[in-house]
Amino acid sequence: MAAILILILVGVVAFIGWSWSSWRDKRILAKTVPPDWLARIREAIPFYDKLLQTKQQQLLDNIRLFLAKKRFYGCAGLVVTDRIRLTIAA
Repeated sequence: MAAILILILVGVVAFIGWSWSSWRDKRILAKTVPPDWLARIREAIPFYDKLLQTKQQQLLDNIRLFLAKKRFYGCAGLVVTDRIRLTIAA
């Protein structure tokens, strides 16, 4: 009986973890892309305009998710700016 309860508890926790991550990703992707990002992305990735529209959108989505989930730390006194973060993500 205890084993079944533990199994159910593990399943509930796994489901909550999965649904939380999915909800967070949807919330991140619902926000609009800042207008200056496209210029910076085109600067960092010269072939961006040659990508299909669907691939451009996929790249933008991946960049937004990456930036929302990762933290950047400068070393040797480097201050990590939004421009640096966006270039790394792109």
